[in-house]
Amino acid sequence: MITRKERVWVFWYGVVVMAITSIPYLAALAVEGDTWKFTGFLIGVEDGNSYLAKMLSGAFGSWLFKTPYTTFPQKGTLAFLPYIILGKFASGDGMHAQLMVLFHSFRFIAGILCILATYDFISNFVSNLWARRIGTLLATIGGGFGFLYVAGLGGLWQQRLPLEFFSPETFGFLSLFGLPHLALGRACLLWGLSSVMNGSHPIRKLPLTSLYFLVLVLVQPVTAALADGLVMLVVIGQIIIQYSEVHHLREAFTSVWQEMKIRLVWAAAPALALLLGILISFQGDPFLQRWEAQNIITSPPLVDYLLAYGWTMPFVILAIVFMVRKEIHWQPFLIGWVFVLPILVYLPVNLQRRLAEGGWIALVILVVTVCERIIHGKKVLAWSAALFSLSTIMILAGGLMTALNPSKPVFIPAREAEAFNFLADEAIPGDVVLASYQVSNALPAWVPVRVVSGHGPESIDGNSINSLVKNFFNGKFTAEQQNEFLLDYQVKYVYVGSSEKALGRWNPESIRSLMLVYSDGEIDIYKVVAQ
Repeated sequence: MITRKERVWVFWYGVVVMAITSIPYLAALAVEGDTWKFTGFLIGVEDGNSYLAKMLSGAFGSWLFKTPYTTFPQKGTLAFLPYIILGKFASGDGMHAQLMVLFHSFRFIAGILCILATYDFISNFVSNLWARRIGTLLATIGGGFGFLYVAGLGGLWQQRLPLEFFSPETFGFLSLFGLPHLALGRACLLWGLSSVMNGSHPIRKLPLTSLYFLVLVLVQPVTAALADGLVMLVVIGQIIIQYSEVHHLREAFTSVWQEMKIRLVWAAAPALALLLGILISFQGDPFLQRWEAQNIITSPPLVDYLLAYGWTMPFVILAIVFMVRKEIHWQPFLIGWVFVLPILVYLPVNLQRRLAEGGWIALVILVVTVCERIIHGKKVLAWSAALFSLSTIMILAGGLMTALNPSKPVFIPAREAEAFNFLADEAIPGDVVLASYQVSNALPAWVPVRVVSGHGPESIDGNSINSLVKNFFNGKFTAEQQNEFLLDYQVKYVYVGSSEKALGRWNPESIRSLMLVYSDGEIDIYKVVAQ
């Protein structure tokens, strides 16, 4: 049971954590001025711009996801719904500023929900108040040996970044810092699993059980697929526990099924139906198939996971020993999750790394369980939390330094923002703008237009199109080829700034169909008036 006092503590802990994560963003807003404008993101700026673009599409009436980062035909699909819905709350002038505020409000709330769910989930297995609290701290801001990378031992990772610094699913702090849909997804995953596990008469929890997993499908479908597997692992764990008591497999299975069947139907059926519907829609949509093929998030070598999670392994081994000796309660679900984790992250799927989601929490619970049992366990756990939170402190410090020293891509030049604002007034929503990749990534976050390429996974055939864009601006295309390119990609505006000029010496006078509609001495915008 979780007392009211505990819930008050974890709520305010969540508020404090999320307030601290907001400091670098507030600093970035404070330093922007006549020279630089803040994009709203300190990490993952390319993806961050795409989130604002999705919100902007919602502000202009969309309910289904259609990426603005390609001219490839799209039907629209049920994806990124939280961002599209958030966009419905923005209108009028200062759209980009409104979207930033909405995004970070979502980040703040989703982060608190994730921390609350983490505490609740840990409390399913941990009874001591101090262990729950320190465990939650470790689960939300803890990491691995990544701090050694900053200390000059990057050779351990063969110059790859440690997982703490780029993989939100491996630990979790990065989700709190900049990826609210992942934080909300983890909250739904943990609360959903808790609802499946808790109580022999869970009727009052059934609607919430369905809601958790339904929201999870809409927020992060790959985690919803993982959740289905984890629910089955919960069932297997319960059967093992029951078998240890009755020593008869069929009786154990029957007992668990009778107890959990209603919960399982409520948890799995609605979410599974929605997930299958989304998967079927992918099979009949050429755009979704191409997008899925390009959306690749592979896992790094195993040594990187050992450097991330390796320090918890002695605790995992001790936990198994204590369970075998019956000195602590047997937890086959947690042990099973830890053992399948290396398999999950190397499954032959495009989104390997995403399947680590939540595994860190299982490891932390085993660490905490051992610390409850050993002498001076409280001190061991406290020192572990302090040491392995150093990477998080470094992330925050790095974010603050980035915020205080404006540069691309975290900031964009104020001239660029003014040119974007002109396009917002001039262009019709859905018009195609031709620009360099860098400008094309930021532009749809400010203006409801499309670009030919500007986001890795969402720009269909992005690599080949990026080469064509370079040839367009560097003079390798003849005037006829330039006209054909504009026609093929339905281009309505050509944006020419410093990034485009850096590609080569393009001569706009070679194309008679272009009319200069904006110029500030550094940035020119041309409108395609005839073809």
